[in-house]
Amino acid sequence: MHPIRTINDMMADGGRYASTIAMRGLGTMMALDVAVPLVAYYLARLVHIGMTASLFIATIAAGVRMVWLIRKNGELDGFSVFMLVVFAGGLGLSLVTGDPRFMLAKGAAATIAGGLVMIGSAVVKHPITFMVGKRLAGKDARARGELERGWAQCRNFRIGFYVMSCVWGVGLILESILRLWLIYTVNLDVAVASTTGITVVTFLILVAWQIWFVQRSRTLARRAGYLTNDNVLRVDAPEAATAEAAFLE
Repeated sequence: MHPIRTINDMMADGGRYASTIAMRGLGTMMALDVAVPLVAYYLARLVHIGMTASLFIATIAAGVRMVWLIRKNGELDGFSVFMLVVFAGGLGLSLVTGDPRFMLAKGAAATIAGGLVMIGSAVVKHPITFMVGKRLAGKDARARGELERGWAQCRNFRIGFYVMSCVWGVGLILESILRLWLIYTVNLDVAVASTTGITVVTFLILVAWQIWFVQRSRTLARRAGYLTNDNVLRVDAPEAATAEAAFLE
């Protein structure tokens, strides 16, 4: 079987599950998860609080948001834990002294650690991206049930979440490597501005890619006859494609 057709069949197979969860809230949700600790950090720096103390404040802010989400959703939230790890890692690294460039480099190192956590989550029971899906489902029992059913019944559905977690992890690591290169090759003022811009652009690209990946999977599922035009699973849907078996051969 042609590789592209095989991948499309696998995406279609996975796209028929949890197809009613809206993706429009993904950008806002992740923006808040990122913005809360970042705003806390830069506000602290604005009033001339030291870097270590500012990172501590940002870590506390990330922790407060995580606790708030646990109270709101009644369960541990993976992406907020991820942001907590990133800022806690930066706090730990801030205890190591160094020149201004090294201070910037420590932030990139913390992001690399976060990328490794994202990739590592793909080898545990549920990757971080699956937890993000549960957050998007909110308290909708039907949508959450579809997520759990898809995870239990469809290997291609699980592969989709593994792929998303790995793409996020690799993207964050590559972004951090680029930031490290800039930190040690350009003017320090340029490095500060450019590394911040690179981080924002990277998150925008990764969020846009994830939305595209999910929407593409649903489009392929509709074309394969698994879903109606309203993204509802058809009662007369055909049997799942055998793409997975072909892919694994």
